[in-house]
Amino acid sequence: MRLRPGTVGVLSAFLVLASGFYLIKSSAHPPVRGRAASPEAAVISLHQATARDWFSLPGIGVVMAERIIAKKKATRGFYRIEDLLQVKGIGRRKLERLRPWIDLKSKGD
Repeated sequence: MRLRPGTVGVLSAFLVLASGFYLIKSSAHPPVRGRAASPEAAVISLHQATARDWFSLPGIGVVMAERIIAKKKATRGFYRIEDLLQVKGIGRRKLERLRPWIDLKSKGD
């Protein structure tokens, strides 16, 4: 079977992206199923969390983490945990599951 020109480039780009996502996923904190015995170990800051921090939380994948960061930038930050409801894919149930792992300290802390 002969590959079309450009197909090798597309396949190479796909492999690089897939391996990048794998490395991010494997180097992040392992996802926690249900409530952890000590949620303090995985607590992130609502105001300072990066996409990688969000990705470490249960139920948050790469796409959702990027959506959270994009919405945070578009709205100039989150001030309450309920502001996460503005993010497509986060509803009341998911918000309540995330609540134990989100620190609400002020931006200056």
